[in-house]
Amino acid sequence: MCFLWSLNSPAQDDQDAAEIKGKGPSRTRIGILGCLRQFEPSPALHRYLEASPDICLWVGDNIYADTDDDPEVLRRCYAALEARPVFKALRNQSTFVATWDDHDYGNNDEGRDYPLKDFSRGLFRSFWQMEEFIPEDRDGIYHVRRFPGGEHGLQIILLDPRYNRDDEGPEADTLGHNQWQWLEEQLLQPASLRLIVSGYQILLGADVTSETWDKFPKARQRLFDLIRATAAENVIFITGDQHYAEVLKLDRALDIDAWEFQFSGINQIEKSHYNPLRQTPVIRSKHSYCLLDIHWEDTETDVPHLMFQVFDALDNRCEIQFRLNFSDLKLHPDIPADRMFVKSTTFMATDPYPDLVMRYTLDDSDPGPNSPALNQPFTISSTTPVRLALFNSRGTRRSPIYHRTLTLAEALPKYSLTGARNGLTFEYIEGMFQSVNDAIGLKPLKTGTVSHFDVARIAGTRKDHYAIRFSGFIQVPLDEVYTFELTSDDGSRLTVHNRLVIDNDGSHSARRKYGSIPLEAGFHPFLLEYFEDYMGQELRLRILDPQGNPVPVSYATLHDPTPQ
Repeated sequence: MCFLWSLNSPAQDDQDAAEIKGKGPSRTRIGILGCLRQFEPSPALHRYLEASPDICLWVGDNIYADTDDDPEVLRRCYAALEARPVFKALRNQSTFVATWDDHDYGNNDEGRDYPLKDFSRGLFRSFWQMEEFIPEDRDGIYHVRRFPGGEHGLQIILLDPRYNRDDEGPEADTLGHNQWQWLEEQLLQPASLRLIVSGYQILLGADVTSETWDKFPKARQRLFDLIRATAAENVIFITGDQHYAEVLKLDRALDIDAWEFQFSGINQIEKSHYNPLRQTPVIRSKHSYCLLDIHWEDTETDVPHLMFQVFDALDNRCEIQFRLNFSDLKLHPDIPADRMFVKSTTFMATDPYPDLVMRYTLDDSDPGPNSPALNQPFTISSTTPVRLALFNSRGTRRSPIYHRTLTLAEALPKYSLTGARNGLTFEYIEGMFQSVNDAIGLKPLKTGTVSHFDVARIAGTRKDHYAIRFSGFIQVPLDEVYTFELTSDDGSRLTVHNRLVIDNDGSHSARRKYGSIPLEAGFHPFLLEYFEDYMGQELRLRILDPQGNPVPVSYATLHDPTPQ
C-alpha cells in the first residue's frame, strides 16, 4: 500500500487564480478524475475525499450524456452527479478545475458540428462554476488556472479539442484559430510547472481505435512546435479518455522528452492499447483513483519532483507509482559554472540536442539567431561576460539565456618557508558547540602536530562535543585557481590567506561544500576550524584543479621561523 499525505495550499489572487484552502505551498496534491458513469457506484470518490487533494482536476467524460439533440439529457446527467453527497463534500473540500471530452460535451466522438455544443458550453460553465474563467462568448471552454507553487506558480492549461475540432485527417485541426492564439499567450507566461490538459491522449499513436491527437498529425506537431517556439519548459501533458492509467514518454518531442500522465475511468476499466511509449504498467482495477503530488522545494534529502500514483479504490492497493524530477522537464546544456582564472582560460559549452544550436556573446548583449555558434573552445585572457542560449533552425530561441562570468584573478603570493617540517598544527578543545565561533578564544586541552585531518584519532574516546583547529601551510604546484572541497559532520570553515573560502558551519550531518581561490605555486597559510556536536564525526579536505581533478598536496608547519 502506498503512503498518502495531504496538504491544503493557499492561492494567490489574480484573474485566473482559484483560492486553495489551507496552508503551505511546499507540496500540492492534485486528484485526477474522469470517465465517471454518474448512475453507477463510484467508491473512488470517497477515496478522493479521504486523500484530501488541494485540487480536483476533472479531465473529461465527467458525466455520460450521449445525446444527439436532447438538452434535457445533459441536464439530468449533471443533476445526478450533483445530487451525490460525496460529490458535494469533495467540492466543498477541494478546488475544482475541469475540462470536457466527448461524453460530457454531449455525444461520442463529436466535434465542431455537434448541434448542442453552445447549450453544452453554457451548462458546463454553470455546473462547474467556471463563469469567472471562461468568457460567455468564448468559442469553447478552454481556459487557464494558476495556483501557487515554486517561483512562478502552477499553471494548468485546459484545452478544448472538441468545440472547434475537425473530422480526423492529416490536415485536420483540433483547437481552432482563436484557441491556438490563446495557447501561445499562455505558454509565454512564466510557470514553475505547466500541466496541459486534454480530454483525449496526445502521445498515444494513431494506430488505435480510440481518439488521439496523432490522428490529427498536423495539429499535434503544431502543439509541439508551439511549445518549442515559446521556449516553454516544465511541461507535462495530463490526459483522459482511456479507462485505465499509464505514463508515456516521447523522446525529444519538445527538444526535451515529452511526458504524459494519463488517467481516467473512476468506475470503469477496459483493455489497454499496445503502446510502445508506455513507461509504467497499466492498472487493472475497475474502481480506481489517481493522485499527483507536486513537491516544489529542495529538502535535505530530496529534490523537487512529481509523484504520480494510481490506487485500487476497493482495497487501496497502489497499482502505479511513478516519480519524475523537475530537472527532467528542462533543457540541460553542459555549461561550465562561473569561474576565476589566472593568465588565460579556455571555455566550451555543449548540448545534447541535435536540432538546436548553442549561440553566444561576449559583450553583455543577449545572443540572437545571428550570434556566433559555439562549436569549438575559445580562449580569453581578461574578465569576460559570456551569455549563451539554444536556438532552433528557424532562429527561435528555445532556452533561457544562460549567464556566465569568467574573471581574471591575481594569484595570491606564495610564502617562502624556512625551518618548516611536514604536518599540521592542531588545537583540541572540548565543549558544547553549535558553531565554530563558539570555540574561539577557549583554551585548548591539547595541541600537537599531525600528518592529516584525523579528527577521531585526536579526540580519542570522546565521540561528541569537541572542536579542533588545524593550521599550517598548504602547498600547490602551479599558478592557478584552486577549488577546495570540504566535507564535514558537523560544522567546519576554511580560511586561506585570511580569506574565507568555504563556510560549512552549523550542526548538521555530513555535508560537502566548495570554494575557490587563486594561488601562486608554493606554500600558503590556511586555517581549518571544525566542531563535532553529536552523532557522527567526519572531516575531509581536498583540492581540485580547474578540470575538477584532485590535486596532490602537502602541508607544512613552522617550527620557529617566520615565513619570508
